[in-house]
Amino acid sequence: MPIVSIFALVNLFFWGLATWKFYSVYKETKDKKVGYLYKGFFSFSISLVFLFYAGGITRNLKIIDLIYDVYTFFTIAGQAFLVNITFEILRWEKIKRIVFFTLVLAGAVVAIVPTLNMNSAQVSQEGPFVFWEDTRGAFMNTLMGMTMMFSGLWFFLFFLIKGLAAKDNIVKAKGILMSGGMFFMILLGLVDYIIGPFFGILHISLFTVLCGLSAALCFFSAVHYKKTIQPI
Repeated sequence: MPIVSIFALVNLFFWGLATWKFYSVYKETKDKKVGYLYKGFFSFSISLVFLFYAGGITRNLKIIDLIYDVYTFFTIAGQAFLVNITFEILRWEKIKRIVFFTLVLAGAVVAIVPTLNMNSAQVSQEGPFVFWEDTRGAFMNTLMGMTMMFSGLWFFLFFLIKGLAAKDNIVKAKGILMSGGMFFMILLGLVDYIIGPFFGILHISLFTVLCGLSAALCFFSAVHYKKTIQPI
């Protein structure tokens, strides 16, 4: 049973639903912050499509390894769009462009460089569950995790501080929910890409799917808290 593909499909349902909802809100409001949220969720959803396809549709080990390399670009691009929200609020246009370009470049490096090895994915099994593991190596996985963590940390602190400092309870709740969503993304980056090799792959897979679902729920709740339709 390709458990990672199943987990990816479960996450894809919720992230895809949220993407569609955010897009609907963006079309209605034309709010750039909601637009970045929609684009971020759309990028994460593309990552999940790749993860489902690898094992859920194809069992070719070379294709699976290639997919495991490429999907990381869309994960980091999604993170970059979310970070853009903070600079849009601050109206730091130049910094926003620089940070976005830097993150996208890091995503391209993490995605493209490992494809050059043309390896086959590694297969492992725990009980009835089959897993396919990438061959990116520790350095690229660490770069991936650190990119998610450091960019996410800025987002997390920005919304946490903004939320706690707000006098309006709705703004306070939205800020805490937005920071909560990124907190789970930071955990995902830390556990899945940096410390994951030290734990059983089944436990890591369960933990990361819960982080992904929790992040989607927090972001979705932040936008729609008290029937308002803006992140903060």
